[in-house]
Amino acid sequence: MAALEKRALAGTPHEAAALRVGEIHGCDYCTAAHTAKARMTGATAAETVTFRKGEAEDPKLKALLDLAGAVVEKRGQVNDGEIQTARDRGLSDAEILEVLAIVVLNIITNYINAVVKTKVDVPAAPPIE
Repeated sequence: MAALEKRALAGTPHEAAALRVGEIHGCDYCTAAHTAKARMTGATAAETVTFRKGEAEDPKLKALLDLAGAVVEKRGQVNDGEIQTARDRGLSDAEILEVLAIVVLNIITNYINAVVKTKVDVPAAPPIE
């Protein structure tokens, strides 16, 4: 995952995608850890909650969250229209592939944490109201 943190979607966009995936899977450890990391990239506590819900004010960041959510919820079976929408909203093809890589890596960590019941050893993510 460290290699992806140095790519085009490093920082807040990377953490936003990770938060969306973790929220969909109900991974308390990942939502806590990525909330902390997102805060270190400059995201506010309120933004971390909105990212988990798939929301963002920035259209490109919203496109990233929509794509990440669709990939998880549809088990990768997104359609051409969804990819085109991501492009139309500002994501390049390289960034779309990067979103897919972030999603896949976070699915792995979400599942590992679920199976081994990783103890949350960082402050919990704020609740979603």
